[in-house]
Amino acid sequence: MHDHRTSIRRIVLGLICWATVLGALYVLSRYGFLLFHGVVEIASVSVAFAIFLIVWNSRKFVQNGYMLFLGAAFLFVGALDLIHTLAYKGMGVFPDHGANLPTQLWIVARYIESLSFLIAPIFVRRRYNIGWVLLAYAVLSCLILLSVFSGLFPACYDDIGNRLAPFKEISEFIIIGILLAALLALFLNRAAFDPRVLRYISFSILVTMVSEFMFTRYTSPYEGTNVVGHLLKIVAFYFVYKALIEIGLREPYNLLYRELKQRQIDLQEAHDDLEARVRQRTAELSQTVETLRNEAQARIRIEQELAAQSKTLEAFFHHSITPLVILDRRFNFIRVNQAYADSCGRAISEFKGHNHFELYPDPDLQQIFEEAVRTKTTYQALAKPFRFEDHPEWGVTYWDWTLVPMLDADGEVESLVFSLKDVTDAKRAEEKILADQGQLRALTAQLLRVEDQERRAIAMELHDSVGQILAFIKIEIGELRRAELPADLAQIVHHIREQVNEAIQQTRTLTFEISPPELYTLGLESALEELTQRFGHERQIECTLHDADDPKPLSDQMKTLLYRSVRELLVNAAKHANARIVGVTVDRIDDEIQITVEDDGIGFDTSDLEDRSPHRTEGFGLFSIRERLTHMGGTMYIQSTRTQGTKVVLRAPLENSSPQ
Repeated sequence: MHDHRTSIRRIVLGLICWATVLGALYVLSRYGFLLFHGVVEIASVSVAFAIFLIVWNSRKFVQNGYMLFLGAAFLFVGALDLIHTLAYKGMGVFPDHGANLPTQLWIVARYIESLSFLIAPIFVRRRYNIGWVLLAYAVLSCLILLSVFSGLFPACYDDIGNRLAPFKEISEFIIIGILLAALLALFLNRAAFDPRVLRYISFSILVTMVSEFMFTRYTSPYEGTNVVGHLLKIVAFYFVYKALIEIGLREPYNLLYRELKQRQIDLQEAHDDLEARVRQRTAELSQTVETLRNEAQARIRIEQELAAQSKTLEAFFHHSITPLVILDRRFNFIRVNQAYADSCGRAISEFKGHNHFELYPDPDLQQIFEEAVRTKTTYQALAKPFRFEDHPEWGVTYWDWTLVPMLDADGEVESLVFSLKDVTDAKRAEEKILADQGQLRALTAQLLRVEDQERRAIAMELHDSVGQILAFIKIEIGELRRAELPADLAQIVHHIREQVNEAIQQTRTLTFEISPPELYTLGLESALEELTQRFGHERQIECTLHDADDPKPLSDQMKTLLYRSVRELLVNAAKHANARIVGVTVDRIDDEIQITVEDDGIGFDTSDLEDRSPHRTEGFGLFSIRERLTHMGGTMYIQSTRTQGTKVVLRAPLENSSPQ
């Protein structure tokens, strides 16, 4: 609280002093303008020279290039202001010149001052040779003075018209613009300055801008606007004094050695940052050491596990019942297990130092091995035949085997793992089964042939014997009806005639069902067409046949089997599926005939066909069709879903084609 009151008192006292000084100077200007002008200019020149002396003597310690540059500039600004003071009208130093000369020198000094404020921020953080700066200012000042005294510099005051020249008025506004730009540049680099120094320099630039504006308003060097401009110049130089003289003398540490203090702060921060980094790095290293320790322990554990697995794999390799071989990329034996040696009828030691195709030459097999190495892909073979030249008594053997290329770190084949399985017994059993199936197929065909012959004989017997007898009876009864018979006896004869007609019709139907004559005379397609028409008429359902025109040569046994199968499927559709529409399609697919029977009935679950329990009777007809068709080299496919109808596809080989 005491400090605050003291600060207020100092401010009030300072304002009183300034009011007194400015008032005294104003009174002095009324008494004698020339004396007023000399006092003001000498004061500003003294401050300019003092700025240079302080900066020059502390140049080894000041790290702020702005201060050094500005100090060098103020030496020449003060010198030009001094010449301006001496050249002022009434001083008598340059009697042959009027008011134009001091005005020109004033404009030159203000241009150098404003441009120095604008350029100085460039050197805030840059090191340079102050001697070169002084030399440049000296050369520039000499050239400008030469142009002024030689008359080359533009006129700034019209002595005849007793008014300011246009160049001078325009220059003042240009200088104001330059000072404004300098203030902006200073603000952008404010971090490099002590806050009080920054504030005083900013106030100095602002007051200088107002002062320059006042110098655009007078017409005579002795007018009041000129007085105000000079008073404002005193204020501007006071702020420079506060920034670079008073603070520099009273608090030199904060001004001249601020950079050193800042460096100390930066060093302390760097030291603290370094310690933090060291602590962080130490923690990271500790963590890394702990991680490496854990990785080492994990590696040891993995190596132990790998060793255990290696022992397990070694035991598996030696004692596996699967023949195993490891070959290099040129098919030389590296290792074989006992199962492989036994399967080849050799000892394990006999393979070492030999090539696989040296012991078992096979050009086709060698080509496969080379292709596997080239493509780096696994190759598998099933039931591959092979004959051991050193064991001819074994005959042809059959093997399932796999060849797996093993790649190295560069992705090249390093070795091959060759595993085999002897399927000779299975292959021979398969061949026996195929042979038995062929015999079964031949036997089935023979049974169908015999059955067909018997059916045809029975059908012929029914047609030629029973049919003829019934026809004769029908004729005799017709003759009897023509006779005059009592009414009751005539009724009995009529009833007998109807029964004979029914017997004749059933005999014809039975004959057709046992062995339809169209099947052998016109072919399967015609027989199926007659069957679908008769079946649709008898069952009162829509039954259609679609037949492709391709020839479909079939044996009599296959015709009979397919005909009976279609008839069985039609009966199932009408009897069990309650179908109203049934379609039969006959096509030729390559060397096979395909018959499709499709209905719109209630359908069924096809998984029920897999039930083979002895008490189940449903689906026996379909099972019988499939079995008999399979034995003849054909197939049957069923697609059905409840409420979605049923589709059955029959496929059988054509005559002179091999059954699949």
